[in-house]
Amino acid sequence: MMHRLYLHIYLTVVASLALFVLVAGLMWRQLADVSPQSQVLEIVAALVHAALPAAAEPRTAQQAALERLNARVHADLALFARDGSMLAAAGAPLQLPKRSGSGWSGGPTWCRIAAAHGSAGQQR
Repeated sequence: MMHRLYLHIYLTVVASLALFVLVAGLMWRQLADVSPQSQVLEIVAALVHAALPAAAEPRTAQQAALERLNARVHADLALFARDGSMLAAAGAPLQLPKRSGSGWSGGPTWCRIAAAHGSAGQQR
């Protein structure tokens, strides 16, 4: 009888731990998508998307838009094509960052902006 009680307690503890890990994992996954950092990047992406001309516009229009943004936010900006060539820049010269795993690396904060108008290669 005592052996069955130990087994029952053991299985209850193991099941409780498994349930805790499952719930914690689900919460982590759900809450990671609503972090303040991801919301800020979404807002920045929307603002930059609204400020930049369409990808089909000439480079002079893209350069002018980047210079206007630079004057407002006082940040060094660069716009790169999908192939890595620089389309426009404002402020101090920036290099295309190297891709590392799930994000960008190489200095200042970089954010990739997938624009709805087809310019998915734009980066700040």
